[in-house]
Amino acid sequence: MIGVNTAIATVPNSAGQSGGGSVGIGFAIPVDLASVVADQLISNGRFSPPYLGMSTVPIPASAAHQFGVDAGLFVQDVSANGPAAKAGLQTGDVITHINHKKTSGPDDLVIATLRMNPGDKVSIDYVRDGKSMTTTLTLEAQP
Repeated sequence: MIGVNTAIATVPNSAGQSGGGSVGIGFAIPVDLASVVADQLISNGRFSPPYLGMSTVPIPASAAHQFGVDAGLFVQDVSANGPAAKAGLQTGDVITHINHKKTSGPDDLVIATLRMNPGDKVSIDYVRDGKSMTTTLTLEAQP
């Protein structure tokens, strides 16, 4: 198995509603990520990824140069006393690497930490006011 289907693109029917038929495009979660979720559901009855304590959005390529980066994740919000705040991250920072891997996609933080547990450490490279910095974030359990 390669992945688990999560959605299928369809064409609208004559009434303009979905259900007119498949266009042959499906969207899937890679099986290695789906198995992590399934294992947690089986053992705990729920899925609870590690808590980072921040929300991010990808920076469009057209705006990345304004931050002095090729790509990255703009930190929109940092939860008070959460892991990101304890690591020194602030709203307005731009995350460029997670565990030494370049980042730009909205799911990069989740994918990078999905197999990790509270107490595990994550290396975060980021840019603040044009200066590149690195910090270590310690994951926590969901509040």
